[in-house]
Amino acid sequence: CVAVVAIGMSYVAMGVRKRHLPKGYRALNYPELARQEYERMVEEAAGDEAVLEKLFRRKASRDCTREAFKDRKVPADLDAVVIGSGIGGLMCAGLLARCGKRVLVLEQHYIAGGCTHCFDDKGYEFDTGVHYVGKINRYAALLDLVTDRPLMWNKLGTQEDGNVYDEIALADRPIHAFRAGIEAFQADLVAKFPGEEAAIAEYLRMVKEANDAGTPHFMIKLLPAWLEKLVRPFATRKFQKYAGQTVGEVLDGLTQNQELRALLCGQFGDYGLAPRDASFFIQAGIAAHYFTGAWYPVGGPQEIARHIIPVIEAAGGAVLVKAPVHQILYDSSSTTAVGVQLANKTQSQVFAPLVISAAGAANTYGKLLSDAALHKLGLKVEKPDTPIDGVKPSVTHIYCFVGLKASPEELQLRSSNLWVLPCGKDYDLSAMREAYFEDPMTAPMLMFIGFPAAKDPSWSERFPGKSTCVIITEAKYEWFAEHIAERPGHRSDAYKEKKHRFAERILEEGLYRYYPQTRGFVDYVEVGTPLTNVNYIATPTGESYGLEHTPKRYTTSHEHLRPKTAINGLFLTGQDVATAGFAGGLMGGVLTAHAVLGYPSVSDILQGRELITELTTARNEKPESWFLSCEAEA
Repeated sequence: CVAVVAIGMSYVAMGVRKRHLPKGYRALNYPELARQEYERMVEEAAGDEAVLEKLFRRKASRDCTREAFKDRKVPADLDAVVIGSGIGGLMCAGLLARCGKRVLVLEQHYIAGGCTHCFDDKGYEFDTGVHYVGKINRYAALLDLVTDRPLMWNKLGTQEDGNVYDEIALADRPIHAFRAGIEAFQADLVAKFPGEEAAIAEYLRMVKEANDAGTPHFMIKLLPAWLEKLVRPFATRKFQKYAGQTVGEVLDGLTQNQELRALLCGQFGDYGLAPRDASFFIQAGIAAHYFTGAWYPVGGPQEIARHIIPVIEAAGGAVLVKAPVHQILYDSSSTTAVGVQLANKTQSQVFAPLVISAAGAANTYGKLLSDAALHKLGLKVEKPDTPIDGVKPSVTHIYCFVGLKASPEELQLRSSNLWVLPCGKDYDLSAMREAYFEDPMTAPMLMFIGFPAAKDPSWSERFPGKSTCVIITEAKYEWFAEHIAERPGHRSDAYKEKKHRFAERILEEGLYRYYPQTRGFVDYVEVGTPLTNVNYIATPTGESYGLEHTPKRYTTSHEHLRPKTAINGLFLTGQDVATAGFAGGLMGGVLTAHAVLGYPSVSDILQGRELITELTTARNEKPESWFLSCEAEA
């Protein structure tokens, strides 16, 4: 029986992967059509301010991402309440709304969107968490299921440079560019390392195999917990093989060329763990995610939340900000989550038959649940940063937001990102990272440098004569922990001095070294620290990627990282249900929506049914009624 179920689920999982999108989406090349549509609209606007304001939402009469919580705004007869408006929470809520569910999303920040949100300051706009997105045909199609109109995406790089998305500045070596297309990726590496052709080919084969093996790993999380335990050894054998090894261990078996190894791991900052500690599955996932290139949302990442929220509202739900949740209300007699209590002045309570936490496993288990609820789960979590099933919170970051008083064209800024990895001639990224953590003020600093202004073709219409740069380096919460009790925005001079010292290093060793043409044009500098993350996205220690992505996370820690918890009516979503980053959070939302709606039933398994295919079919049958008009939103 177990073997039959295992084979069946594996077969269904593979079928879902192949049937994930309707054929038309791949054939139509949706992102290219979206860009053409954007260019057409701008051309038709012909400088008309009223049209441009409507197109880019510069002066919308109502900003749905800033609807503040009030008791009277809570919809009646809720089907679910979602804690957190990151992409996991919004994606899950949007899918439920498309199925007729009335959902309330509560966000503690003053703006919805989690790490998809942007902020404006002194005439500049900055992204905070979405810097580029890969596999756009898949993720644009998923987002289109939950938005009031299709989002538009711009491909990074240019046709002339092969649509470069990432550049790797490794030690003192010439910068190596990752061009779109797996053939280009492979050819460029073989040209650089002609004696390593076989190792490069084998690496790419393993990356593909590891990614394909991940599908059943996530799909069987939808099974009852007891059945998942029985099925997992059979259905995820190949996944366990790859996920159970570190990146370093896999590369040890491929090549001893340290420079090649470092280049292959050049994007390790996207999962925030040293190659010698990270699961090979997360390395394979990040690499494959960008093989076809990378895209950026036209109008900025805030457009994502701005166009999901109207769909939630159209189903009778709401997304309310300034609504920090204090605890999940738990009825111990029925072992059921019955709602939430807010941490506002009136300690408002919101009741719903389903509670979905998009606040992360650390917050959910370490902060929002009572001792009685934790006892039901068999967990003992003394504080939010306590490891969950032996897995610690992931890395945190320092952000340097830079405003420049010249356009991207004037400064000749590229849309591709730059990874600065000053690892020395031994090319040991793990040792480089360890040395930096031990001496952050003087040791070589790893950095990510990106220019949102150069990625967004609508930027020039919205912010003429200006550019922005976002530079990120890794950090430790402990460096700033002594200032946590200080009031945000009014912290001590000692805290400000730390930020200033990091800013000086980041500008000199990052921006001015690699983009010397920007010197003299810097008009604005602001630094965000792990405490900024604690304040704005409410992660316990400022972590950026949920729980860290070790082999243990993917091979043995399953019980409390499932969409459906052992508490009746309580679900988990976001990165911790799936994997790292924007795509991981989004897929966490997809998985949790399946779980909430009862997929997969026996009939679903037999018929190969799943939510995304059914919604896509419904949208394709009546496309004229699927997207809401801008007038209806206003």
